[in-house]
Amino acid sequence: MCNAKLFNRDIQPGVFVIRDHEARLVTSVIDGLATYCKFSAKTGDPYGDQPAACKVKSLLTWAERLASPDEVARYDRELIIASCNQATEKWVTGMLALMPAELLFAELDRRGILPGQTP
Repeated sequence: MCNAKLFNRDIQPGVFVIRDHEARLVTSVIDGLATYCKFSAKTGDPYGDQPAACKVKSLLTWAERLASPDEVARYDRELIIASCNQATEKWVTGMLALMPAELLFAELDRRGILPGQTP
């Protein structure tokens, strides 16, 4: 089931796009790059690598349609976003563990934060 052709203006934060059994909740659009969370269009359960990003043009090519109002009403937006945030936090924590201390201290210095100081 395909709706009318999607356009750049259709891809904005809060919009659900669907292809087959996968849905994506767009969380941000900055400089032509869309960030989104993936989940099952049937069950609403988040899955896959979260969050993900691609060019708006690529998302328009991927998407078959916007979610219907009935579908949007079924999806738990807060659960989907919480899953994305949890995955992001896990990724950032992993990256910080790999980062040399000199780079961490350089970033704190760049931000004007003293070690042990709460921003």
